[in-house]
Amino acid sequence: MNQGLYLESISAMTKEFLGQKDFEAFVGATKTTLLSLLNKSQDKDTIRRAIIDFMAQRGIKAIVIFDKQIIDIKTSIQNREKNAYIDFLVRYLEGQNYAKKMQNNKNYLKEIFTYMQQHSTINDESLIKDIVRGALKKILKLNERDGLFFNNLEPFVKNFDFELVENNTKIRKLQKSSHIEALLDDTTKAKIKAALKNTQLEAISRRIVQEIINEKLFGMSVIDFLRSFSFLYIQALSKEILRITSGDFEQYTIDCYCVESYRLSKNYICDILSSEVLGYLELDKQAARDFVMFFSKREIRLNGRLIHIPLIQDAGSKIWNLNDIEAILHAESSINGDIKTQRAKIAQIEEQIVDIQKSLHKNEMLIAEKQRQIQILSNEYDAKKAQSIAYQKADVETRNAMTKIINGILQDKIHALDAITVFKTKETTLKEKKNELDEAKKVAENDITRIIQENKEGIQRLQNLLDAFSFCIGKVIEELDDNV
Repeated sequence: MNQGLYLESISAMTKEFLGQKDFEAFVGATKTTLLSLLNKSQDKDTIRRAIIDFMAQRGIKAIVIFDKQIIDIKTSIQNREKNAYIDFLVRYLEGQNYAKKMQNNKNYLKEIFTYMQQHSTINDESLIKDIVRGALKKILKLNERDGLFFNNLEPFVKNFDFELVENNTKIRKLQKSSHIEALLDDTTKAKIKAALKNTQLEAISRRIVQEIINEKLFGMSVIDFLRSFSFLYIQALSKEILRITSGDFEQYTIDCYCVESYRLSKNYICDILSSEVLGYLELDKQAARDFVMFFSKREIRLNGRLIHIPLIQDAGSKIWNLNDIEAILHAESSINGDIKTQRAKIAQIEEQIVDIQKSLHKNEMLIAEKQRQIQILSNEYDAKKAQSIAYQKADVETRNAMTKIINGILQDKIHALDAITVFKTKETTLKEKKNELDEAKKVAENDITRIIQENKEGIQRLQNLLDAFSFCIGKVIEELDDNV
């Protein structure tokens, strides 16, 4: 076998693999590229071996046929879970930012199947599903043990990690206030906090509470809503933190962290819940009215235990009934509206800051990846240079092939350095934008302070109501958690 020709063939196929948009285009370009090498060397066996080896490394079985001035490559998928078709589809989906699109519109799934039908010669529907499944598991960062099924082209993800069910049971038990022991050691908690250092957890908490209200409050009884609230919150927070930390921690570790986080911030979370419910009451939503009226001095028997439902009574001993609450919400609606506007602005800014921090994190990872690539290329360059010395007495074609490979490595290294420059420029732009948002957030916070100073008395009465309502909600949720 001609070692120089083999290396040159592999190098040529690698460039085509990285440069083409789909597998069929890659095969077509490979035929053309390798035909020119064949015309120079006439060494069919070496080129055939290079094609077969290259394809095999990417889960593809190849049969190579030479017919006059034609190279025919017949391929079939050998590994249905890891193959070149999946690699090309992943590259396409990442370019389309598919993971984010899918969160907003699941119809994008149909577009993937259409894309595969248009950009491949595969007629086997089950095989196409395997390719799409393999790509989606990578794009959506699913575990290898997770299953992903399609029902009328809509994805249904089923997790076969049986620890998940056990973890959910443990979460429900750990919700009980009697479980006051630390669930994680200080070192593990410090590592998770470090991974979340650029994350606006308060903004995430507010969004989670809002989502739980929107999805559950209007379709459940008040007692069922309060009984499930802690679990739903912890589960949603766990899912969010797992996504942010990109699988750096075990599911159960994050669950424990979220349970402890919920314990520490329970008062703040109940404040959000009370504020959001009163906001819906101001919008005349019947579910919010039912929620407020639920809090009357009484007892409910649940699972053989009595749950105490308190009155909404503030620190000044004022008892707030529905009419009183609606009256103050109406009286303070203008002031409250101005404050809500500024708080909404702050929440929006915080969401943008979160997005920027995610982009910065991704940018840092890309820079690190390019730096690793440069290190690999440097090592490869040194190895090829050393290898080229051994080829000094080889034939001209072998020496030329080795020279091309070395030059190709240098070009790849230059491209990687150029990419790092682009990423660093983007990093600077993102940091400048974050500074602008931080400043805008300060302005909005100052506006809230000014409004509060100008309307102290009315705002204080409203705050007394919110505190009392939040306290009642928290007491009932705590009793219900102990009753899990």
